[in-house]
Amino acid sequence: MTVKIAAKLPITITSNGLPLIEQQLIDEPGENHFVIAIIRTKTITTTPSEDGDEVVPTAAILHIEPITGAGSIITAREILLEAHNVRTGQHTLPFDDNA
Repeated sequence: MTVKIAAKLPITITSNGLPLIEQQLIDEPGENHFVIAIIRTKTITTTPSEDGDEVVPTAAILHIEPITGAGSIITAREILLEAHNVRTGQHTLPFDDNA
């Protein structure tokens, strides 16, 4: 199954908190950053094929906020790890955790 994410971020500062970490993204391009986002289906594309139609939803980000502060990052990481574990059965995250 494939899910795409629309490239366009929310345009209002009240719905897009990423400018808060703009300088960190520039200064530390190799670092991981935690965010929390709300998404909604923007479009659904159906491509006919001999094996059956391929249906691909594209999600739009409605609201995104960076997670800052050591305690909040720990909590966000724990929530992400738990969700990943429930979905995959794996007890580690699939990236080098240097956030």
